Amino acid sequence: MKKYPDKVLIAWGEAMRDNQEIAKWLSANGYLELVTFILSLKGSKKADEWLFSNGHPEMVALVDFINGKQGAGVWLDKHGFDALKKMSEAALGEKGAMQWLAAHGFRSLMIVAQKLELTIEEVDFDTNDVHKSPFRW
Repeated sequence: MKKYPDKVLIAWGEAMRDNQEIAKWLSANGYLELVTFILSLKGSKKADEWLFSNGHPEMVALVDFINGKQGAGVWLDKHGFDALKKMSEAALGEKGAMQWLAAHGFRSLMIVAQKLELTIEEVDFDTNDVHKSPFRW
């Protein structure tokens, strides 16, 4: 994952919470992969394809890890994306993950983890909502 300024990481967290203005800003300022990650997290296969073909496989691995695929976590570790993995572990409630982020100076990712946790809860709720269509567009 490329190095992002703190303000971009904070904006990413806000975009996860459906702030469309910030999502547009991220897209217009060269951070389309962060917005596309959110679409991938919400189940878009086209987003996965875009992330892969535009050099961001770590974002797809992150979504897979969040969705319980442990092999994706191994891949993240192997390729040096330990901070991303810890961020997702923190969002999933893993003990010690927030402390790890703090100890390693990833305070912005701690904020993103909190936003990600809420987004994961919403995605899980929407996925299991019997009133929603099971078909993803």
